Order: sequence, then C-alpha cells, then structure tokens
Amino acid sequence: MIARESQSAWSDAVRHFWNPTGADLSDETAFNAWQQACAPMGYAAWTAAEQKHAQLGKFCLAAAQAFFSVQPPGDLAGRLAAVKAPTLALGGAQDCLTGVRPVKALARLFPNGDVVLIDQCGHYPWVERPAEFRRAADTFLGGHD
Repeated sequence: MIARESQSAWSDAVRHFWNPTGADLSDETAFNAWQQACAPMGYAAWTAAEQKHAQLGKFCLAAAQAFFSVQPPGDLAGRLAAVKAPTLALGGAQDCLTGVRPVKALARLFPNGDVVLIDQCGHYPWVERPAEFRRAADTFLGGHD
C-alpha cells in the first residue's frame, strides 16, 4: 500500500473515507475538503509530487452526484466486445480507489484488450510512475500501427 513514511497520512485518509456519516455533500467546499482529506488513498506513496497533484483542480459535487446516480447501460459489455481495435487498460498495482480487478476485467471485455499494471503505483500512474507509464504506452502504441 502506501509508503511507510506516509502511513499516518493514509490512515487519516481511510478514517475520513469510512466516516460513518459518509462524505460531506452539503456543498462544494465541504465536498472538496472531504476529497482532500481522502486524497492519500489514491496514491501508493504520499511524497511532494503526489501532494502537489492532489491539490490540482477542484471536484464538482453536481457532476459527481450525476455520475454515480445512473447505472451503465446493460449492453455495455457487448458494445465494448464489438470494439476490434487494440485496447490497453493501464493501472496501478496498488490502486486503492478502483483496485486491479476492474482494470483486468475491462481489458478482458475487448477482443484485443491488453492490461499493464505498474508496480508501486496507485490510481494515477502518470503522476507516480511517469517513466513506466510512458514506456507502457509507447510499447503498446509502437506495437499497433
């Protein structure tokens, strides 16, 4: 999981995430404060680079509520199976936000799907492991002209 030197930040984030009252959805400011408190869970380490990334942008409460208010189309798996193009599902091996099972499952939905999991990496491989992310993307794209 998260690096030993930042175990405290991760523990605090988990405590915020699993708060019995849930996320504070009272307004945009409160929702963003909750997101910031939970941010360390999204990374395999909590160094200056990850902390800087976590501060970028703001979350839109209305967009988050809309996103989670609907189910995906029932025929989504069939639609994805119809995509014949080579497809790469790339994720972090220590992703606490989605985990690795959904990444692997997504790749299997595509007839030409492939999966790459980057070790020592959470939900944001382009932030935590940019060289490995680039190498995986270049390898995939180089093999599919």
